[in-house]
Amino acid sequence: MKLLSDTDFDLPTPIPLPPPFPINVQAPIPFVDTAPLQAPFPMPLLPPSPVPISPQVPILPLPPLGPMSLTPPPLPLPLPPLPVPPFLPTPPPALPPICTMPLVQGPCEERHIKYGYSLSIRKCSSFIYSGCQGNANNFATLEECLKMCP
Repeated sequence: MKLLSDTDFDLPTPIPLPPPFPINVQAPIPFVDTAPLQAPFPMPLLPPSPVPISPQVPILPLPPLGPMSLTPPPLPLPLPPLPVPPFLPTPPPALPPICTMPLVQGPCEERHIKYGYSLSIRKCSSFIYSGCQGNANNFATLEECLKMCP
């Protein structure tokens, strides 16, 4: 197998192109003004300060002169209490005393389903009543409990 070379092809003679920019160009030298700075208008000369001014000693303005008093300024008056916003929830109405009694099962052997107001869950619930030594927080139906303890 023969490898191809440049002589195996008839290529046209390349045309020389001009460079995209001039070759002998020097960068411009920036202008630097070395003349001393002068104000555009005459500046009056100020007399020298009797106190040397330095960055370590700040010059503060003096307070206005006037009568001096040894009494402190009056204290601001206390603000009036803020009104209670009307959107705060109102506390629940007070429960009748019967609804604040505990749910008592009693020591006897009988088993009756009764209803009473439970302070821990804040609603009427069912419980097992033994038939003796209970209290008044003992209703036959849920409706009776809800009527007495809303």
